[in-house]
Amino acid sequence: MEALRSLEERKAILRWGYRAMWNERDLTWLDDVVAEDVVVHDAVHGELHGLDELAELVSAVHRAFSDLEVTIEEQTGDGDTVVTRYSLSGTHEGEMIGASPTGKRVTVTGVNISRFSGAQIVEVWETWDALRLVQQLGLRRLWRGFIVPRRLPSRAEAKLSRIAPSR
Repeated sequence: MEALRSLEERKAILRWGYRAMWNERDLTWLDDVVAEDVVVHDAVHGELHGLDELAELVSAVHRAFSDLEVTIEEQTGDGDTVVTRYSLSGTHEGEMIGASPTGKRVTVTGVNISRFSGAQIVEVWETWDALRLVQQLGLRRLWRGFIVPRRLPSRAEAKLSRIAPSR
């Protein structure tokens, strides 16, 4: 594929790729557009290296949500980078992270930042609302969030405690 000439072409490639990968379950587009040694920084799954790891993750999602569909909500970008905000909806019909199918329909939002080199995606930063997914499926949360005291001391109280510790 020849080098892309514009940001708009890069956006179009990603829209096509999202439809192919998620809505049509067609992973062949990966070979055409994604570099063999792509690095994906995923907020939930960590770092993925190469097409094989990326394809395996996408296939696992398809097994868990066979009717998954993506909607591109917004795209922007600059130079060799495109940012895509999206939503995914589907029914939990297959095993996922050790959880049996719930039959529940979910909608999750996310943001993808893809960096191109010429006509290929070479690096991706992916973040999506995994907590919302777990909540919609009714799965037990393993992490309860940061512990925040009911009442934080005022700055004056904090300063006073450093100057004159209580006895």
